[in-house]
Amino acid sequence: PISQSGPLKRQKAARRLQRCIQALSFVLFLFLLLLTFSPLPQTCVPVDLFLRMDPSVAAIVPLAAREWITALWPGFALMFLALAAGRLFCGYICPMGVTLDIFNYCSRHIYVKKRERSKPEGTSLLIKAKAGFGHKSMPRGLGHMKYLFLFFLLGAAFFGLNFSFWLSPIPLVTRFYALLVHPVMTLGANESLALAQPVLSGMDMPSLSYAQVLVRRFDSMYFLLLLFGCLFLLEGLRPRFWCRYICPAGAMLGIFSLRPLWRRCVYTCIECSRCSGACPSGAIHPDGRHVDHAECITCRHCIDICPVNGTLFKFEGKPSGSESGSGPAGKVGRLHAESDIRKDTVIQAGLGSQDVSASERLHYLPSRRDFILATGMGVG
Repeated sequence: PISQSGPLKRQKAARRLQRCIQALSFVLFLFLLLLTFSPLPQTCVPVDLFLRMDPSVAAIVPLAAREWITALWPGFALMFLALAAGRLFCGYICPMGVTLDIFNYCSRHIYVKKRERSKPEGTSLLIKAKAGFGHKSMPRGLGHMKYLFLFFLLGAAFFGLNFSFWLSPIPLVTRFYALLVHPVMTLGANESLALAQPVLSGMDMPSLSYAQVLVRRFDSMYFLLLLFGCLFLLEGLRPRFWCRYICPAGAMLGIFSLRPLWRRCVYTCIECSRCSGACPSGAIHPDGRHVDHAECITCRHCIDICPVNGTLFKFEGKPSGSESGSGPAGKVGRLHAESDIRKDTVIQAGLGSQDVSASERLHYLPSRRDFILATGMGVG
């Protein structure tokens, strides 16, 4: 095993911090959503804070309305933040991503437990590996679909049609929790009180025995059930399927994060392809060293999964190269390791991040004809 140096320990701590920020952001989203049902007299945070932070809403709504909307400035701020830190919004803040991650974690956990019960002892690690993020193969070129959705929305907004609330992540996940999850929870609470009524009456608690919960029903419940049912099924093909292939907000941030200053850097690689299979956004190439920064959501799964602790996220302003480097980062770059997966010669990568070349990046972006077609469909 390789002893972790100071930078690697800080990266592990940063991974835990990322999880905490993601959880706190999700709790804040649900709390603000709850305030829309029972508003407090004074709130220092607007209840539509997350809607204002949606980059696709910030770009499309003012264009369709033909006026500048000051309240949407957080969305523009995140676009410019992507120039420095990439798709930080997708990996740290977005409640749609957290929802998909929660479903993915639960489904994988159930899958692993079920397979472990039916397999001989000693195969649990293999089962967990098969239940990883990259368990289904899909063409990488499909990632350009989200850019076509974005330009479709922009083309429609140019002629005054606002379709962002049908495809943007924050409006959709807000409707999911407010118009589907909340009514289902109120229905379950009401039915539970009905079942407990005989017990409460016997305990001489009339105030509770006759209590009822107001059940809300909305016309769009079945549409949301169908939509998110399909999204959860697509999670079986690819985790974060929405983020990879559909999300227009992710496409908007991807345009601004082709080469961010804070990005993934590889110092030591044994080409085990663990990080490539564990990357929920499919940003890491099979060799484990090259990454498409426009797809990276800075989730840090690659740090958790790396058997030789050779991956870091850091500010890197220099172009890709093969510098040897010095200091703590250079020491990490000169590590030699052996892995139980592959006992090969360790391939040393340079200090610079291993970026996708220009020709490779163009292969994964839609063509000019696709852009024109998507924009024309929005206009039509």
